[in-house]
Amino acid sequence: MVINVLHEGICYLEEISRTTRIVDIKMKFEEKFNVSWVKLDLTYNGVLLSDELTVQDCQIPPGAELELILKIRVGINTHHQLYSLSVSDYETVGYLKQLLHTLSGVDVENKRLYFPKDRKLDECA
Repeated sequence: MVINVLHEGICYLEEISRTTRIVDIKMKFEEKFNVSWVKLDLTYNGVLLSDELTVQDCQIPPGAELELILKIRVGINTHHQLYSLSVSDYETVGYLKQLLHTLSGVDVENKRLYFPKDRKLDECA
């Protein structure tokens, strides 16, 4: 069967079987983009797909559209501690603050995140 994999506005057609694991699809793109499959996520209808599952497990039909997302590592320094988060490249500052609070209990209320060179980032950046 053929599926469509979208990445940065480009659609890639991939020939796979129903027993292909999600990790195997990611490995195909590891070769194409020269980036470790560990740094890639695949979603279907907005749901993150687990590496060990197969296309059949995820109920992905022929012609389905999957989205390939590159994860990036973000470091956040609170003057007391450096936190390192792995997130998708489209996440917002608001999401990063929420994640930092949820995972580490850091108070992020009325706080700003700064990009290098002291550029302030708003919640939607």
